[in-house]
Amino acid sequence: MRAWKSGAVLLMGAALAACGGGEEGDWSRSARQAPKPQEQVASNRAPVINRVTLDPANPSVGDRVRAVVEVSDADGDPVTLGYVWSLAGRRLPGGGPSRAMPKAERGDRLEVRVTASDGKAESAPMLGIAGVANRRPRLLSVALEPEGEVAAGDRVSVLARGEDPDGDRLDFEYHWSVNGREVEDVGPSFSSRGLARGDQIQARVLATDGDLRSEALVSPTVRVANGAPRIVSSPPGGLADGEFVYQ
Repeated sequence: MRAWKSGAVLLMGAALAACGGGEEGDWSRSARQAPKPQEQVASNRAPVINRVTLDPANPSVGDRVRAVVEVSDADGDPVTLGYVWSLAGRRLPGGGPSRAMPKAERGDRLEVRVTASDGKAESAPMLGIAGVANRRPRLLSVALEPEGEVAAGDRVSVLARGEDPDGDRLDFEYHWSVNGREVEDVGPSFSSRGLARGDQIQARVLATDGDLRSEALVSPTVRVANGAPRIVSSPPGGLADGEFVYQ
């Protein structure tokens, strides 16, 4: 009985060994013949904004400013853009690729922050920047005082009114002319001393904010009138033969 048991054990061990060897061979063969796992699909790449500029680059109040964006997507996906506008560090309401330039002061900075999305990923933001342009002052009126006619020797003054849309301080430049020929006087008043009856006096004025000049305005003319004669010497005293005679 003991020998049978031992032989049984040996037989069972051999059978198990034979069975085990077959399973190992089948598994190895199965592993070698199994299809390779499917290659992983490349992940989506976010769009890239290459450049953002503003047109015009130096807008004035009321100008329509447009953001010009250069964007690319490596996957060829359609791209949508988002815009956030700000002026002098303050966010402006609304968005979109263009907007009217709001009221601003010279030196303020207009910015637009642009992002691009393909619906799955968003680009890094990029800024477009424009500086608020200085606007040209303008003259409202130019007149001479006194008006019409002056006596030779009288002074003629300019009365000029102007405005600057940026609120800058204005200075005026004066150019005088007599009978259409410019003279050296450049101040706000002009002496008609030495002019003759009928001479025409005129002023041309410009306004400046220190950087830009207005268009010039020319005043009406002032005419030198016929003046009454004046005695400029002192007549001698006394009478000759009872009469006073003086040339």
